[in-house]
Formats: sequence, C-alpha cells, structure tokens
Amino acid sequence: MRAGDLAGKERIVTIDRVETSTFENDGKKQSKPVVHFRDNGIKPLVCNKTNFLLIAAALGDDSDGWTGKRISLYPDMVGFKGTVQEAVRVRRAPSTKAESEAEMNDSVSF
Repeated sequence: MRAGDLAGKERIVTIDRVETSTFENDGKKQSKPVVHFRDNGIKPLVCNKTNFLLIAAALGDDSDGWTGKRISLYPDMVGFKGTVQEAVRVRRAPSTKAESEAEMNDSVSF
C-alpha cells in the first residue's frame, strides 16, 4: 500500500492477519511485518518500524492478537532521506458504539 492508494482520505480498516515477508532494500534482505486487511480493495501494508510501533501502542505488542481489530490509515507528509514525501500512517480507530457500550458494561465486584 502507498499513500496514493488512500486518495487523500482516512480509511478505517479491520486487520485480517499479520505475516512476515522478506524484502530486499539497498542490497540487504530484511524481514518486515505485512498487515493484511479484511476490507475489499485495501492492499496489504508493509510496516516500517514507526507504523508497527504505532499499531502495537494502540492494539498491544502481540501482532497475533491484532486479528479483527480496527485501525485508521491516513496519508501524512513525513521526512525521509532528506526530503518530505507522502506516506501512510496509522492510528487507533475511533471506538464504535458497541465497543463503547461493552467497555461501560464491565462488571465491578465489591
């Protein structure tokens, strides 16, 4: 996925799974997490360190537990190798009404 795939808009997506793939970058092989989504038409996101840490901060450190969770993808301007360019960034998705109600219904024992 590239920032251009978002057409300048924020998208709320549901994570299907996270896989690790090997990529070659400047002649070096690197393993990176790839986040796949349940939403039609949304390409997988190859996570850089920043996006991985942002998702982990929102959803927990164990990427196996991200399945079924929602995040927001949005385009943003970032510095990269001395230039500024558009990139995909992630943040916690707003809670749905059902999620908010579930949080409010936690039982309390006295």
